[in-house]
Amino acid sequence: MKHIKSILSLAILLFGSNLIWAQSASTSLLEISPDGKMALFAVEASAPKAADATQAAVKSLFITLLDEGIEGFLQGEKLMQNPNAKWKENFLKDKNPPYMTYVKGIQTEGEPTRTTVGDYKATVLVRVNVEFLFRQLKAYGIMNK
Repeated sequence: MKHIKSILSLAILLFGSNLIWAQSASTSLLEISPDGKMALFAVEASAPKAADATQAAVKSLFITLLDEGIEGFLQGEKLMQNPNAKWKENFLKDKNPPYMTYVKGIQTEGEPTRTTVGDYKATVLVRVNVEFLFRQLKAYGIMNK
């Protein structure tokens, strides 16, 4: 019985820490190329390990684009206009994630820093081929425009 309680407590702790870093990300648009094909975003996110902070920021960017929208980008509208949970789960998977197809550059601003709760925070610049992303989202019926 003690083992079950210990395992359950550990699972809750690990799941809770993942929720914290996923929700603590902040994202902003820095620039859009003159032809509208590329966009540069600044993303600040946290993860339990320093090595994971950059990937957490990139994933967080796509979650924000799909579910919430970003001020100054596409009038702040979310990209996922027609929800499809199975498509989204596959798109955001951790191993060989499809969203990386649209990433054309990643630059971490300095080294990830340790936060007061023990996670590592990183600020990452991410260049995304938004023209290709839009085309694919429309082809899959995720985006209307």
